[in-house]
Amino acid sequence: MRKNHYILICALSLSLWVFVSHYVFLGRSNNEFSNNIGDVDKALSDLSADINSELEIHNLMMESVQQSIVQKKRALEKAEQENMQVVINNEKFHYSKDAIAIIVIACNRVTVSRCLDLLIKYRPSVEKFPIIVSQDCNHEATTNVIKSYQNQVHLIQQPNQQDIAVPPKEKKFKGYFKIARHYGWALNQMFYEFNFSTAIVIEDDLDIAPDFFEYFLGTYPLLISDPTL
Repeated sequence: MRKNHYILICALSLSLWVFVSHYVFLGRSNNEFSNNIGDVDKALSDLSADINSELEIHNLMMESVQQSIVQKKRALEKAEQENMQVVINNEKFHYSKDAIAIIVIACNRVTVSRCLDLLIKYRPSVEKFPIIVSQDCNHEATTNVIKSYQNQVHLIQQPNQQDIAVPPKEKKFKGYFKIARHYGWALNQMFYEFNFSTAIVIEDDLDIAPDFFEYFLGTYPLLISDPTL
């Protein structure tokens, strides 16, 4: 009887130990599982917030890039409207839409440098007043002088160097016929080839005054507004 009582007590103790152990470990496992789930949820939430933040930054950057592209496109369109492109000797140049071309008529005077020096000295704007030297005669020394100014002036050369047949009684005026041919070719280049609307013609032995450009800028509106001029 006492033995059975002892066995019963041991069985009850073992059952109690199993129950307590199960309760403790099960509760601990549930808490750890709950904690793990909480950590995962927090990590996912943080990741989602980071992704949303990155997307927002990306969208702002894309918007900024698009605005920059639009602004540059508008600036180019505005520049194209305000400027004109001129192709001289297969090179492209950009000048103001209302640019006034300065045509220097040259032939065989190396002293053309004096005229060009004064034009460059007093010129208020390269874009407003492009200087184009039109040379006749194929005089090499004069050509070299003009080319020495590089991109400060443009050199064009009258290609027709054939002799001009004139009546015997007008033979002494042959030089003027050649000059007229040169003028006609140079002006056609200015207005039809280069598409300038206004030009000032200067001969290579002319010394300009300091107010040369100011004078023509002041009278230019009159030329535009008065059709009788």
